[in-house]
Amino acid sequence: MKDTGRSGTSYSRRIGSLVGRAIVILLAMIGAKTVTVETILPAIKPKLNLGSPNFKSVSSPDGNYKAVQITYAGGGGFAAFCRDRISVMLNNTSGDAVLDERLQVYSSDCGSFADHQPSPRLQWTNNQRLQLTVATGVFYRSVPVILRGHDASRMIEIDYSVHN
Repeated sequence: MKDTGRSGTSYSRRIGSLVGRAIVILLAMIGAKTVTVETILPAIKPKLNLGSPNFKSVSSPDGNYKAVQITYAGGGGFAAFCRDRISVMLNNTSGDAVLDERLQVYSSDCGSFADHQPSPRLQWTNNQRLQLTVATGVFYRSVPVILRGHDASRMIEIDYSVHN
């Protein structure tokens, strides 16, 4: 005579084990996707070739230096991206030298203020001081942000203010 109780218990254990494994695999896949999207991609995105940048230049009052806003934007749909960089350099700097990462004083994803004006705003307060006003929303996302207090030559001080 067969013991059906035991085989039923064994079958239930096997099903429970398979369901448990499926749940563990599903949670591992969700965790891997979260780690990739939230930490790895933002860290490597600035290093990727983001296409042709747009440039906006603001010269210091004495004309010796310039702050250049470099915006990379593109994608669309589910893959849209926008990244802003501010670099400070001598006014006669041109060509690929403008893109030198050592000249960066600010870098983050694009943002906008409550009045829908683009962030950041650049304003020279004197010949050796640049004021960058940044929208608060830039700091709420988990993206890498660069804020430097001086330019590469240490001749220009960078002041930051944060507003909505």
